[in-house]
Amino acid sequence: MISLVYYFTTTMMAVILGIVLVVLIQPGKWMVTNIEEIVGEVNKAPCISNAIDTILDLVRSLFPENLMEATFRSHKVCMKFMNGSQSVNPDYVLKMSPEARSVFTELPEKVTSDGMNILGLVMFSVALGITISWIGEEGLALKAFFKSLEAVSMKLISLVIWYSPLGITFLIAAQIVAMKDPGKELQRLMGYMITVLIGLFIHGFVLLPILMITLARRNPITYVYGMAQALLTALATSSR
Repeated sequence: MISLVYYFTTTMMAVILGIVLVVLIQPGKWMVTNIEEIVGEVNKAPCISNAIDTILDLVRSLFPENLMEATFRSHKVCMKFMNGSQSVNPDYVLKMSPEARSVFTELPEKVTSDGMNILGLVMFSVALGITISWIGEEGLALKAFFKSLEAVSMKLISLVIWYSPLGITFLIAAQIVAMKDPGKELQRLMGYMITVLIGLFIHGFVLLPILMITLARRNPITYVYGMAQALLTALATSSR
Protein backbone atom coordinates (compact mmCIF):
# COMPACT_ATOMS: atom_id res chain seq x y z
CA MET A 1 0.00 0.00 0.00
CA ILE A 2 2.89 2.36 0.77
CA SER A 3 4.31 1.70 -2.71
CA LEU A 4 0.94 2.46 -4.29
CA VAL A 5 0.58 5.73 -2.36
CA TYR A 6 4.16 6.70 -3.27
CA TYR A 7 3.60 5.92 -6.95
CA PHE A 8 0.32 7.85 -7.01
CA THR A 9 1.94 10.83 -5.24
CA THR A 10 4.94 10.99 -7.58
CA THR A 11 2.65 10.61 -10.60
CA MET A 12 0.51 13.51 -9.41
CA MET A 13 3.65 15.60 -8.88
CA ALA A 14 4.82 14.76 -12.40
CA VAL A 15 1.44 15.71 -13.90
CA ILE A 16 1.32 19.04 -12.06
CA LEU A 17 4.94 19.79 -12.99
CA GLY A 18 4.24 18.97 -16.65
CA ILE A 19 1.20 21.26 -16.73
CA VAL A 20 3.18 24.12 -15.17
CA LEU A 21 6.09 23.72 -17.61
CA VAL A 22 3.78 23.58 -20.64
CA VAL A 23 2.03 26.76 -19.52
CA LEU A 24 5.34 28.55 -18.90
CA ILE A 25 7.39 27.33 -21.89
CA GLN A 26 4.51 26.86 -24.37
CA PRO A 27 6.32 24.42 -26.71
CA GLY A 28 3.55 24.75 -29.32
CA LYS A 29 4.74 28.27 -30.17
CA TRP A 30 8.07 26.86 -31.35
CA MET A 31 6.39 25.25 -34.33
CA VAL A 32 6.62 27.01 -37.70
CA THR A 33 3.99 25.72 -40.10
CA ASN A 34 2.23 26.88 -43.22
CA ILE A 35 -1.52 27.01 -43.65
CA GLU A 36 -1.73 23.56 -45.27
CA GLU A 37 0.02 21.96 -42.30
CA ILE A 38 -2.23 23.81 -39.86
CA VAL A 39 -5.36 22.56 -41.64
CA GLY A 40 -3.95 19.04 -41.63
CA GLU A 41 -3.30 19.16 -37.89
CA VAL A 42 -6.80 20.47 -37.20
CA ASN A 43 -8.31 17.62 -39.19
CA LYS A 44 -6.43 15.12 -37.02
CA ALA A 45 -8.47 16.28 -33.98
CA PRO A 46 -5.78 16.13 -31.26
CA CYS A 47 -6.70 15.26 -27.70
CA ILE A 48 -7.43 18.34 -25.60
CA SER A 49 -8.04 18.01 -21.87
CA ASN A 50 -7.88 20.16 -18.78
CA ALA A 51 -6.14 19.64 -15.45
CA ILE A 52 -9.23 18.27 -13.68
CA ASP A 53 -9.84 15.63 -16.37
CA THR A 54 -6.18 14.61 -16.24
CA ILE A 55 -6.32 14.09 -12.48
CA LEU A 56 -9.61 12.18 -12.73
CA ASP A 57 -8.07 9.99 -15.45
CA LEU A 58 -5.37 9.00 -12.95
CA VAL A 59 -8.03 8.03 -10.40
CA ARG A 60 -9.97 6.01 -12.99
CA SER A 61 -6.77 4.29 -14.07
CA LEU A 62 -6.53 2.70 -10.62
CA PHE A 63 -9.42 0.39 -11.49
CA PRO A 64 -9.10 -0.85 -15.10
CA GLU A 65 -12.17 -2.42 -16.67
CA ASN A 66 -10.12 -5.13 -18.38
CA LEU A 67 -6.84 -6.28 -16.83
CA MET A 68 -5.48 -7.81 -20.04
CA GLU A 69 -6.32 -4.65 -21.98
CA ALA A 70 -4.48 -2.59 -19.35
CA THR A 71 -1.21 -4.28 -20.35
CA PHE A 72 -1.20 -2.60 -23.77
CA ARG A 73 -3.95 0.04 -23.82
CA SER A 74 -5.08 2.96 -21.69
CA HIS A 75 -8.10 5.27 -21.63
CA LYS A 76 -8.39 9.00 -21.14
CA VAL A 77 -10.96 11.75 -21.52
CA CYS A 78 -10.55 14.33 -24.29
CA MET A 79 -12.69 17.36 -25.00
CA LYS A 80 -14.52 17.14 -28.32
CA PHE A 81 -15.54 20.41 -29.94
CA MET A 82 -18.61 20.40 -32.15
CA ASN A 83 -20.05 23.13 -34.32
CA GLY A 84 -23.71 23.94 -33.92
CA SER A 85 -26.21 26.73 -34.32
CA GLN A 86 -28.93 28.36 -32.28
CA SER A 87 -31.75 30.73 -33.13
CA VAL A 88 -31.36 34.41 -32.35
CA ASN A 89 -34.33 36.55 -31.40
CA PRO A 90 -35.13 38.84 -34.36
CA ASP A 91 -35.54 41.78 -31.98
CA TYR A 92 -31.83 41.56 -31.21
CA VAL A 93 -30.75 41.75 -34.82
CA LEU A 94 -33.48 44.17 -36.02
CA LYS A 95 -34.75 41.74 -38.65
CA MET A 96 -38.15 40.24 -39.31
CA SER A 97 -36.99 36.59 -39.39
CA PRO A 98 -34.94 34.56 -36.91
CA GLU A 99 -31.25 34.32 -37.58
CA ALA A 100 -28.99 31.34 -36.84
CA ARG A 101 -25.88 31.95 -34.79
CA SER A 102 -22.93 29.56 -34.84
CA VAL A 103 -22.01 28.14 -31.45
CA PHE A 104 -19.17 25.96 -30.17
CA THR A 105 -20.12 22.94 -28.06
CA GLU A 106 -17.56 21.27 -25.79
CA LEU A 107 -18.26 17.62 -24.96
CA PRO A 108 -16.12 15.12 -23.01
CA GLU A 109 -15.23 12.00 -24.97
CA LYS A 110 -13.50 8.83 -23.78
CA VAL A 111 -10.68 7.83 -26.14
CA THR A 112 -8.32 4.87 -26.22
CA SER A 113 -4.57 5.11 -26.74
CA ASP A 114 -1.76 2.60 -27.02
CA GLY A 115 0.36 2.16 -23.90
CA MET A 116 0.19 0.32 -20.61
CA ASN A 117 -2.09 1.41 -17.80
CA ILE A 118 0.74 1.15 -15.29
CA LEU A 119 -1.20 2.61 -12.37
CA GLY A 120 -3.98 0.02 -12.75
CA LEU A 121 -1.48 -2.83 -13.05
CA VAL A 122 0.33 -1.66 -9.91
CA MET A 123 -2.99 -1.48 -8.04
CA PHE A 124 -3.91 -5.02 -9.08
CA SER A 125 -0.43 -6.34 -8.28
CA VAL A 126 -0.52 -4.83 -4.79
CA ALA A 127 -3.98 -6.27 -4.12
CA LEU A 128 -2.91 -9.69 -5.43
CA GLY A 129 0.27 -9.68 -3.34
CA ILE A 130 -1.62 -8.78 -0.17
CA THR A 131 -4.16 -11.54 -0.85
CA ILE A 132 -1.42 -14.13 -1.42
CA SER A 133 0.19 -13.21 1.88
CA TRP A 134 -3.17 -13.50 3.67
CA ILE A 135 -3.95 -17.06 2.55
CA GLY A 136 -0.60 -18.34 3.84
CA GLU A 137 0.58 -21.76 2.68
CA GLU A 138 -2.09 -22.03 -0.02
CA GLY A 139 -0.47 -19.12 -1.84
CA LEU A 140 3.09 -20.51 -1.83
CA ALA A 141 2.64 -22.21 -5.21
CA LEU A 142 1.39 -18.99 -6.79
CA LYS A 143 4.26 -17.08 -5.16
CA ALA A 144 6.80 -19.53 -6.60
CA PHE A 145 5.17 -19.20 -10.03
CA PHE A 146 5.53 -15.43 -10.04
CA LYS A 147 9.17 -15.69 -8.94
CA SER A 148 9.90 -18.02 -11.86
CA LEU A 149 7.99 -15.72 -14.21
CA GLU A 150 10.07 -12.76 -13.00
CA ALA A 151 13.33 -14.63 -13.66
CA VAL A 152 12.24 -15.60 -17.17
CA SER A 153 11.04 -12.05 -17.92
CA MET A 154 14.32 -10.50 -16.77
CA LYS A 155 16.24 -12.91 -18.99
CA LEU A 156 14.13 -11.96 -22.00
CA ILE A 157 14.52 -8.25 -21.21
CA SER A 158 18.30 -8.61 -21.04
CA LEU A 159 18.30 -10.20 -24.50
CA VAL A 160 16.14 -7.38 -25.87
CA ILE A 161 18.47 -4.78 -24.34
CA TRP A 162 21.48 -6.31 -26.09
CA TYR A 163 19.80 -6.20 -29.51
CA SER A 164 17.81 -2.98 -29.06
CA PRO A 165 20.55 -0.54 -30.28
CA LEU A 166 20.47 -2.13 -33.74
CA GLY A 167 16.69 -1.94 -33.99
CA ILE A 168 16.53 1.61 -32.63
CA THR A 169 19.16 2.72 -35.15
CA PHE A 170 17.09 1.47 -38.08
CA LEU A 171 13.89 2.97 -36.64
CA ILE A 172 15.49 6.41 -36.34
CA ALA A 173 17.12 6.13 -39.77
CA ALA A 174 13.76 5.32 -41.38
CA GLN A 175 12.14 8.38 -39.78
CA ILE A 176 14.99 10.67 -40.87
CA VAL A 177 14.81 9.43 -44.46
CA ALA A 178 11.04 10.03 -44.51
CA MET A 179 11.43 13.68 -43.41
CA LYS A 180 10.87 16.28 -46.12
CA ASP A 181 12.67 19.03 -44.21
CA PRO A 182 14.78 17.72 -41.27
CA GLY A 183 15.58 21.27 -40.12
CA LYS A 184 11.92 22.19 -39.77
CA GLU A 185 11.14 18.91 -38.02
CA LEU A 186 13.98 19.54 -35.57
CA GLN A 187 12.64 23.02 -34.89
CA ARG A 188 9.24 21.52 -34.11
CA LEU A 189 10.75 19.07 -31.66
CA MET A 190 13.01 21.63 -29.98
CA GLY A 191 10.34 23.10 -27.72
CA TYR A 192 9.07 19.65 -26.81
CA MET A 193 12.58 18.36 -26.06
CA ILE A 194 13.44 21.35 -23.87
CA THR A 195 10.18 21.02 -21.93
CA VAL A 196 10.67 17.28 -21.37
CA LEU A 197 14.32 17.60 -20.35
CA ILE A 198 13.59 20.41 -17.88
CA GLY A 199 10.70 18.41 -16.44
CA LEU A 200 12.81 15.27 -16.07
CA PHE A 201 15.62 17.23 -14.43
CA ILE A 202 13.32 18.92 -11.90
CA HIS A 203 11.43 15.71 -11.14
CA GLY A 204 14.47 13.45 -10.93
CA PHE A 205 17.03 15.75 -9.32
CA VAL A 206 14.85 18.04 -7.19
CA LEU A 207 11.45 16.60 -6.26
CA LEU A 208 12.35 12.93 -5.78
CA PRO A 209 15.50 13.67 -3.71
CA ILE A 210 13.42 15.98 -1.51
CA LEU A 211 10.96 13.13 -0.90
CA MET A 212 13.85 10.78 -0.17
CA ILE A 213 15.36 13.15 2.38
CA THR A 214 12.12 14.21 4.09
CA LEU A 215 10.28 10.87 4.18
CA ALA A 216 12.94 8.15 4.13
CA ARG A 217 15.73 10.12 5.86
CA ARG A 218 18.29 8.70 3.45
CA ASN A 219 21.01 10.15 1.29
CA PRO A 220 19.66 10.17 -2.30
CA ILE A 221 23.17 9.99 -3.80
CA THR A 222 24.07 6.70 -2.13
CA TYR A 223 20.59 5.36 -2.83
CA VAL A 224 20.83 6.12 -6.56
CA TYR A 225 24.32 4.60 -6.67
CA GLY A 226 22.96 1.36 -5.23
CA MET A 227 20.14 1.34 -7.81
CA ALA A 228 22.34 2.19 -10.79
CA GLN A 229 21.80 -1.15 -12.54
CA ALA A 230 18.03 -1.06 -12.08
CA LEU A 231 17.86 2.56 -13.25
CA LEU A 232 19.85 1.77 -16.40
CA THR A 233 17.52 -1.15 -17.13
CA ALA A 234 14.48 1.09 -16.67
CA LEU A 235 16.01 3.74 -18.94
CA ALA A 236 16.79 1.21 -21.67
CA THR A 237 13.31 -0.33 -21.59
CA SER A 238 11.42 2.99 -21.13
CA SER A 239 9.96 1.56 -17.94
CA ARG A 240 8.43 3.85 -15.34
